[in-house]
Amino acid sequence: MASGALESITLDGRRYSCANDDTVNIAVDGWTNETIQHSDGTFSVKKTRMPGHVTGVNVKCDNGKDDEEHLQGLAARLEPFPFSCTEVDGTVHTGQVIITDQAERDLSTNYVELSLEGHVEKMA
Repeated sequence: MASGALESITLDGRRYSCANDDTVNIAVDGWTNETIQHSDGTFSVKKTRMPGHVTGVNVKCDNGKDDEEHLQGLAARLEPFPFSCTEVDGTVHTGQVIITDQAERDLSTNYVELSLEGHVEKMA
């Protein structure tokens, strides 16, 4: 199984190239479990649904295509937008997400580091 950074990510229909040395973290929608201890020594499990996320991905911004403005517009939206990303081994994740941090462009590299959260699923 190959591993590494993302090959590309598509945000609301616009495809972005990704930095090839990123440490990207992806989690599909899931659950966290917490145990609750009772006074008689038994316990219950509290399950909490957690949204999926994609973090640590740096996307290349092209000033000629207004990529930075597109990302800022997505960050300002109140509703989730469609996304997909492709890992270097061809695995694809899709869903509906929001940008959860400020989309700032690093002027030395023209990359914007993104954190996305929402509905994330791995395609079969």
